[in-house]
Amino acid sequence: MPDTKFVIVIAMVIFTIASIVTTYISLSISVLPEPSITIPITEDVTWDCSYLALMISVGIGSGLYIGAGLGTGPRDGLMVGISQRGPSIRVARTLVEVVVLVAGVALGGSVGLGTVTFMFGIGPVVQFFLPRLRMHGGHHDLAPAH
Repeated sequence: MPDTKFVIVIAMVIFTIASIVTTYISLSISVLPEPSITIPITEDVTWDCSYLALMISVGIGSGLYIGAGLGTGPRDGLMVGISQRGPSIRVARTLVEVVVLVAGVALGGSVGLGTVTFMFGIGPVVQFFLPRLRMHGGHHDLAPAH
C-alpha cells in the first residue's frame, strides 16, 4: 500500500507535468510561426488533446488525494456525499458539474467545448481512478466507486 507522503509526491509530480504541458501547448500555439507545409493536425485537435489530458490529470489527482484520505474540496465533497447515498461516483460528479455549469451560466458565464467536455468526462475519469488509487486499511471511510 502506498505511503501518504508518496501519494502526495506523485500528485505534485502529475500536477507539475500537467502545468508544463499546458504551458508548452499555449506557448507553442501563440509563439511559433505558421508551418510552411500543411500538417493535418490543427489547433482544434491540439486543444482537444489538451482538454482530455488535463481532465485525466484532474481525475488522477482526485483519486490520489481522496484515496489517501487527505480530505475533499467543495466539488469532491459533494460528489462523495451524493455517492454515499446511492449513485455512483460517475453520476454524482457529473451531477455536481451540471449544477455548477447552470450556476455559471445564470451568473453570465459562457459555455465552450472545454466546459462541456469536462462536465461530462470528469465523473467517469474520477470513478476509474479513485478505486485504483485508494489506500486500503486506513481510518477514513470513502464512498464506493461503483
